[in-house]
Amino acid sequence: MDEHIDGKTLIGSYVCSEQPGEFRWQPGPLTQAVKAGFWVVLENIDQAASDVQSILLPLLEGNSSFMTGYGEAIRVAGSFRLFSTISTSKVDVYHCTEGRTSLSSLWRRVMVRPAGTTDLVNIVTAWYLDLEPVAKKLIETFEWLNGASELIVPSNIVFFGKFSLRDLLKCYKGISGSGMSFSADRLSVDTHSCILKEVVDVFAAYSPSPEKRLNIVRDIAKMLGVPLTRAETLYCLDRPVLQEFQGAVQIGRVTLHRSEDAVSHEKKPFVEIRSSFHVLERIACAVKWNEPILLVGETGTGKTTLVLNLAARLGQNLSVLVSFFSLKW
Repeated sequence: MDEHIDGKTLIGSYVCSEQPGEFRWQPGPLTQAVKAGFWVVLENIDQAASDVQSILLPLLEGNSSFMTGYGEAIRVAGSFRLFSTISTSKVDVYHCTEGRTSLSSLWRRVMVRPAGTTDLVNIVTAWYLDLEPVAKKLIETFEWLNGASELIVPSNIVFFGKFSLRDLLKCYKGISGSGMSFSADRLSVDTHSCILKEVVDVFAAYSPSPEKRLNIVRDIAKMLGVPLTRAETLYCLDRPVLQEFQGAVQIGRVTLHRSEDAVSHEKKPFVEIRSSFHVLERIACAVKWNEPILLVGETGTGKTTLVLNLAARLGQNLSVLVSFFSLKW
């Protein structure tokens, strides 16, 4: 959570439909969770905007109904639960949140100590047993990246805290889903390169500076045993290969299922430049794991076009939520 995530992001908003000039209501993650009875975890609740706190107030007070921005009152499912986190080194969490949120008295506070190296190994191997041979090396890289997070994220970008266990598990999920074998005594160069790509995508993509990003890639490559010459060409000089098959679309290292309708779909013009292919690969990776993705850039640079292009290739519907931020200098 931060000041850029407002109530509309959680409750929902109107999005563009398939018809030009037409909009439809898209429920937000909080609205969907309340209705379906899911568990919701809000990270860094102390950084949330004031309107988010007012939205959460009825839920924290135990109300049985929840008002959406669509003017609809939905019933709160009995299995719905709301959790939040505060990243702090202070022992007294109450004084940490006091004065910053009026809801501190409504939360039940639980202190959780940071996971040590042994804890991390046990957690990741329980989730991804096939990655046990590389677990220790990946966690060593993760701990080094946490110590060097100020090098990855420049000072002019707001970045709360260090990388979390969720980031580590996301990295493991991508590596495990690559289809590579990690059981051999000596891993192949392609396997090391696959690991490097996933680690870089999760932990080094925050830096907008190509020079800093390349330095981080080199440091990660040294820790993972990837030759520097190969690491420098992997990220991100090489252009991902786009291939369309009868039942699948492959973009770089990501393969997605393709519906029968997409095969007969008329192809639209697509400018095949390296930067577009890299962004398309990252979008495809988010689609593969059913994760949201944030595309930032000036209006008219092709962000929405890339998403719609991928949707047409797959024959699927991908939702696009457009937000405009005005900067005052």
